[in-house]
Amino acid sequence: MNYTAIELLDMFAILAPHIKSILAEDIGISVIKNNIYTSYIPANALDLKNKPGDPVKGAVSKNCLES
Repeated sequence: MNYTAIELLDMFAILAPHIKSILAEDIGISVIKNNIYTSYIPANALDLKNKPGDPVKGAVSKNCLES
């Protein structure tokens, strides 16, 4: 099956909470589409307080998206 990048991002946003629950490591997951968080699952040790629908803010986050 061939999926578009947008379809894959949408699927990853749906799967993000489940991915965190099956991994042993303390990870946070952010899914961003068009500079908007579509999913945000915080790590136990670090919560950036993002919510789905929030715009990406901060120089480090924006720099990661642009590189």
